[in-house]
Amino acid sequence: MNKKPKEAMLISSADNVATALNRLNVGTVISLSTTKGKKQILLKQPIDCGHKFSIKNINKGEPIIKYGEIIGLATEDIPEGYHVHIHNVESRRGRGDKKILD
Repeated sequence: MNKKPKEAMLISSADNVATALNRLNVGTVISLSTTKGKKQILLKQPIDCGHKFSIKNINKGEPIIKYGEIIGLATEDIPEGYHVHIHNVESRRGRGDKKILD
């Protein structure tokens, strides 16, 4: 029996993003195991290997959660299945000119 290779990884059940394990094309349906069961995500943008995509709608100003930790804030609304990267996330690290929210 041939098992389909894993295409993405959800690191923590608290995460609102998953990580692509290879390049993923628009229209790819990703199946992730969550604490609430299986979740299917339809990708609406191409996702490069190692990059993140949203597994739920994330509103502007909401935290981006990976590893169960807040890694940044959404700078715009990010619909489910969209690329999450520097173009739509303000990092919590590397900015000496801004106060970090706790």
